[in-house]
Amino acid sequence: MYAQMKRVYGDNEEGLKVAYKRELKPFITNMAWGTELTTIALVMEEDIAKNGDPDGLKGQAIESFKTGLMGPMAGLGDTIEVAIFMPIFKSICYPLAAAGNIAGAFPFTYWFAWQLVPSYVTGRIGYEQGQKGLTKLLSSSIITKLLYGAGILGILLMGAMCASYCHLDFTISWTNALGVETNINAMLNSLIPGFSTLAYLGFVYLLLNKGVSFTKIMIGVVIFGLVGALIGIV
Repeated sequence: MYAQMKRVYGDNEEGLKVAYKRELKPFITNMAWGTELTTIALVMEEDIAKNGDPDGLKGQAIESFKTGLMGPMAGLGDTIEVAIFMPIFKSICYPLAAAGNIAGAFPFTYWFAWQLVPSYVTGRIGYEQGQKGLTKLLSSSIITKLLYGAGILGILLMGAMCASYCHLDFTISWTNALGVETNINAMLNSLIPGFSTLAYLGFVYLLLNKGVSFTKIMIGVVIFGLVGALIGIV
């Protein structure tokens, strides 16, 4: 915002100092979908530079506006980007990387590049339409449908990734009275293909729903894998 503030206030050094102080207030939101808050604030700054703000109410309005909406826009942006688009880019890149394709080594690069699109679009909406544009965006049925459809796609892709890259195979086997060797993993898979992996992931999902922290689950998974490998059951 430094260059834009310089453009807006020009030679008005006192107004520029006050604007800088406003911009230094804590402001944490999603970097892609929260851009319109910054551009709307810029429009409001342009009004202050042009018409003045003798009672300071316009400046307070800018601070209240950004503080009040940075949380909702962070929630919207994180839902779309972290929970939906990041898994999509991972699901595309990981198989490529596993196959030795260098293009699959940069999922986060593609994800960050993609975020320039909503950042630019929402920023333009904010600057050209102001607060009315933001209200229209949040209440739009298109956004609701987009979130719903993208959410389903994200869940499907995460399920496909789990099926492709998560495996739990038991090595326990025995020989029956007829001399036929039976493996517990083959027996379980005869019931449902990938049964042990499905049960394992279902158990982890259950723990997450019960409120068990991700860190504890991750440590438990590592310990189970190490102990199971040492005693020869997995």
